[in-house]
Amino acid sequence: MSLPTDTIASGSIFIGNRTPLPAPLRLEIDSTGRGWARLASTAPDGHHLDGHELGKTLVAAGWTCYFVAGTIHATAFGTETPGTIQTALKRLLKTVELQDCNCVEIDSVVAHSNWGVPCVSVSGHSRNIQQDAAAGYGRQGSAG
Repeated sequence: MSLPTDTIASGSIFIGNRTPLPAPLRLEIDSTGRGWARLASTAPDGHHLDGHELGKTLVAAGWTCYFVAGTIHATAFGTETPGTIQTALKRLLKTVELQDCNCVEIDSVVAHSNWGVPCVSVSGHSRNIQQDAAAGYGRQGSAG
């Protein structure tokens, strides 16, 4: 399954399909073929939510969205086609999974070349969405 290049752009947010979300947020159908989907929710003016707006929406619903410091990158060899971009995205999502996170905000999609070989690199920041995280802190370390 190929994604249109305009689906993966700076500011795009992908969330694991099994991630519970509060009512105002919704995902597109699994657009990656790997259990991840783009956040379909929009702001009142119609644009897709960015990371800051996602955080505000989650906090208003009593949820949290932790931002993981450090940019992650993935590269795929080939010209800037939907298939090459999707390959780079799948590699980036694998890194997010290895960090035990369930969300990523895309920072950039860049076509370049390494030693004359065309490549596409996707970079982003991992995030982790969870419900009522503050309540979990009170239970940690308690005798049971």
